[in-house]
Amino acid sequence: YLHHLPFDRLSPLKPFRLIPRRRQQLLHGLGITFFTFWLFYALARQVSFPPFLKDNVIIRPIYTSLNIPLTVLTLKFILNSETSISMKQSKLPQQTRRHLQFLPLAFSLAAIFIAVYALTSRSANFNLGLKAAKYNPKINPEDFTTKITNKYMTLTPGKKMIYEGETEDGLEKIVIQITDKTKKVMGVTTVVYWDRAYLDGELIEDTRDYLAQDKKGNVWYFGESVDNYEDGELIDHDGSWLAGKDGAKPGIWFEDNPQVGDTYRQEYYQGEAEDMAKVLSTNEKVATPFGTFKNCVKTLDWTPLEPGLEEHKYYCPQVGAMVLEENPETSEKLELIDIKNAGKNDNDDNDEDDNDDDDED
Repeated sequence: YLHHLPFDRLSPLKPFRLIPRRRQQLLHGLGITFFTFWLFYALARQVSFPPFLKDNVIIRPIYTSLNIPLTVLTLKFILNSETSISMKQSKLPQQTRRHLQFLPLAFSLAAIFIAVYALTSRSANFNLGLKAAKYNPKINPEDFTTKITNKYMTLTPGKKMIYEGETEDGLEKIVIQITDKTKKVMGVTTVVYWDRAYLDGELIEDTRDYLAQDKKGNVWYFGESVDNYEDGELIDHDGSWLAGKDGAKPGIWFEDNPQVGDTYRQEYYQGEAEDMAKVLSTNEKVATPFGTFKNCVKTLDWTPLEPGLEEHKYYCPQVGAMVLEENPETSEKLELIDIKNAGKNDNDDNDEDDNDDDDED
């Protein structure tokens, strides 16, 4: 296949030129094969970083800078006429040789097809990432209310939702409570949505999200205050952000009338909080320990800050809440196990006073 590759010109290292030609062919062949598979994987999955590089602050930017040239190099090898199959000295039947000559073209067409598919159906994060600088929702405080009546996300004070799921780290439990407290953000009075996460019974995160509903029925997300714990001790507030501060902007947590294909920002604090969602279906049937539900909305949630990390969430009108969250890669699930719709907020004595106006007008 690589009989006519100009190895002397392509090999940048002189020692490599001393390797016998057949071994040069083998090494180049393996290299081209590797980069071809890499290209297909990168385009189809829209993943910039392999797992072992994702958190490496030194290698990650280097790897990122190589993405485009590696892709171009791969396509160049595939499309270059010098890489076309030479079968003059082959012992294969003539018909087989004729068919094999179309392999480079087949690879090229497949790469183009996957690229188009990725950029149309899988790359909402890519497209919207390019538009991040232009994202600037207009917020009029008079258009919002703390009465959140969205049928997929009904948040009445006292409502309490409990979720559980097995993870590779242990049993995860999420307790969400809608408090009667409020907080002003960008002049909008928001509801305090209290979210606590436990791992094997130990509190690891205590979060207060700030939500409000607009006149159309969309539920907006204006920020969160996060307390992270380890071994019972408060360690940091990573993940906290507030709309109107440091360029952070609110987003839509859930739409009033979700339609398949809708894609929207749930939050925007550049480099820190950039969660996004896309509606995949509006007629799902979901079974959880708490019950079986119909006509549920299924969303794909992701963030450009963690390529490859995706979640499917299911919101059902029968309970006005999310009933299931699952990881499509690992099949880990977080399921609704109980809902309580009345009662005074527990542990109120330890709650912060969220009625202060944190707007920076």
